[in-house]
Amino acid sequence: MLGLALGFVKTMFGKATNQFDELITSEPDPEPATASQPVTISKGTTIIKTKESGAIKLSVYNPSDTTTFGPADVVDKTVGCFASGGKLDPATATVSRQTIPPRSSRIVGVGFKLLTPDAEADFVCGICTVATAPLTGECIDVRVIVKK
Repeated sequence: MLGLALGFVKTMFGKATNQFDELITSEPDPEPATASQPVTISKGTTIIKTKESGAIKLSVYNPSDTTTFGPADVVDKTVGCFASGGKLDPATATVSRQTIPPRSSRIVGVGFKLLTPDAEADFVCGICTVATAPLTGECIDVRVIVKK
């Protein structure tokens, strides 16, 4: 029984990971983030269908002269779109972990689902980086359009 349960969990996790990888691969890369613009986004508007997942890419800049960030979660799932009262489901958000060397930027993929998957919507919400040194909790807005 344990073997069957583990096999099922592995299969379902693999499907979710593959779906996330497919969504992120199809996203364009954002402009590299810089000290003056520490977070950039692949596109300012994303359109998803109800009951489906969405994805965006962020470029995140590490402003430190000496400290490497990570490997860790770069997107903060407790604020902005993912916070209590937000529009995106923090429990289903898939964020690629990343290591960012000093004075460098790296691309981070973010896959997400809606909290209200049946409703058409058009909203703007913030995607924020963690406020864990050396990152400073920078946010960027993304417009999400949900269509049936």
